[in-house]
Amino acid sequence: MELATTAKLRPSRWMEDANSRSGDAFASRTLRRVIMPGSHNAGTDKLTLGIAGHVPSIYKAVPRFIRNWSVCQSIPIKDQLLAGVRYIDIRTARTRRGDYVHVHANIGKSVDESLRNIRDFVRETTHEVVIVDFQHFYNFERAHHEVYASKIKEILGATMIADAATSRATLEHIWSLNRRIVVLYGHSMAAELGFIDRPSAICSPWAGNGKLLNASSRRTFKKVLESYMDASTNDKLFVLQCVSGPSTGMIVRSLATGALAMNIRTTAQTLLKKDLPSWLQEWTHDEKRLNTLNIILLDFISSKGACGDLIDAIIRLNV
Repeated sequence: MELATTAKLRPSRWMEDANSRSGDAFASRTLRRVIMPGSHNAGTDKLTLGIAGHVPSIYKAVPRFIRNWSVCQSIPIKDQLLAGVRYIDIRTARTRRGDYVHVHANIGKSVDESLRNIRDFVRETTHEVVIVDFQHFYNFERAHHEVYASKIKEILGATMIADAATSRATLEHIWSLNRRIVVLYGHSMAAELGFIDRPSAICSPWAGNGKLLNASSRRTFKKVLESYMDASTNDKLFVLQCVSGPSTGMIVRSLATGALAMNIRTTAQTLLKKDLPSWLQEWTHDEKRLNTLNIILLDFISSKGACGDLIDAIIRLNV
């Protein structure tokens, strides 16, 4: 990778380091003008064999197989933040017992733990801003959203930014408030619950499943991502989803061959090692495309290896 031309930033404190190095140039940016790593399905590092109620019932017959395709991360959110992630994608299901848990077909751990880790990380730093995007809710009714919102507010408390105007302010202003967790809520009740309405604040187009199957499909995937970049605007946060799930054909072939070891990690690693570094290199030499970059969404966040190198390259684009 040839991207890095500036001195390394500490992944756990890269916003602080970027501010020290760039001064007013970085502090005067809005979050839309910051280029940051994001974590796709951030809470899926530990999924059980339990299948959520909203998924097709056939999944319940092969929960271990489905889990191979559902796990999108290998380290907990706490470690993802230390590795440089500043955008957290959360999908929530309410269990029969009334617990609120991470979910991606399979049921994961409590969201409470993740929120406490995010809060503690922000409290322990001085300049790091984290965007928490509550995207999907399963087995929720109106009363459940109210309970969940109370839980989020109780845990995040005074660290939370819940108004759209502040989320669009400069980093300098956000730092002066010492409220550095931006909460987006993907439900029509968002404003009523006291959160930022997700659709009005962020654009996060999904390119579809099966895009990482082979070199040809990845070339097509790149063109789709670039079309999203070209259509992006400056009035909303923009997520470039450099991730893709399995197509139906991929799942069927895996079942037919008994290839239970085949999973999202298999396809994601090729993208991380070969494609994304060269794509990012190309985009940084195109000023128009470079100016569209904001949140770069990744699977299997790590501070080491290909992902660690990629995150290092991403955060250095800010200085």
